[in-house]
Amino acid sequence: CSMPCFEGLIHNPYDSQFQDLLFTLNCFEGYAKFRIHWDSSLASFDEVIVELGSAFRLFDKESRNFQTEELPREQQARARHNSAAKGTHTTAHPKTRCFNNSTAKTHFLGNYPGSVRYFGTLDGTSTKTVRNSL
Repeated sequence: CSMPCFEGLIHNPYDSQFQDLLFTLNCFEGYAKFRIHWDSSLASFDEVIVELGSAFRLFDKESRNFQTEELPREQQARARHNSAAKGTHTTAHPKTRCFNNSTAKTHFLGNYPGSVRYFGTLDGTSTKTVRNSL
């Protein structure tokens, strides 16, 4: 579990909220990796999804209190891209970055229990049939 690695990394009062988010993410991952689901486990999975959505919304609100910016390699890649597009050498300053809860990646997490109900667990699925039909 990753929680001890992150404990105390963020100063109080945000550390407990961050630990709660990590715990809920770990619960989600545990349910997502189940190879067999029952009605009771899917009901619990639905509850974890609701908790995860609340934790993400709280983290989105509280993370605005932190000054974060892009990594140096991201800054260099952006500068290279802009230089190639403009044809001149430009230097880029780090962009401010914040958590974005409005992405497809976080939005579709809520559909996971429903897809397990409909398709079954994802440990036995394969994209082979899709690739062969193309």
